[in-house]
Amino acid sequence: MRPGGTLIYLLKTVFVEGQDRFADLFPQYPPAYIYQSASRVPWRAVTNGNRSNTVAYAVYIWKKTQTHQDTKFRWFDWQRQPAPVFLAGGRFYEFDEAQRYWRPE
Repeated sequence: MRPGGTLIYLLKTVFVEGQDRFADLFPQYPPAYIYQSASRVPWRAVTNGNRSNTVAYAVYIWKKTQTHQDTKFRWFDWQRQPAPVFLAGGRFYEFDEAQRYWRPE
C-alpha cells in the first residue's frame, strides 16, 4: 500500500476469526475500522421469493497513515442508510448519521 493509502475490503465477518490472523496479521496491521452490516447482503438470485443469505459481511478498512492499535467498530445497515464510507480524490469519508452528511476522516 502506498504511503497515506487506504485499503477497503468487503469480507465475511468470520475474517476476524482464526489463530493465524490473530497472531500474524492483526497485531502488526490492525484494521482502522470494521463496519458490520446489520442486514445480510443477498448475493444469490431470488429463489421462490427468498433472497436470504446465511453469511454476514463487514467492511474492513486499513489506513497506511494509522498509528493507533485500536480498531474502531461500527454498524451500518445497507438497506436503510448510505454506504458507511467512501473514497474521493484520495480522501476517506465517513457518513455521520447524527448530522446526516459525509465527514472527511
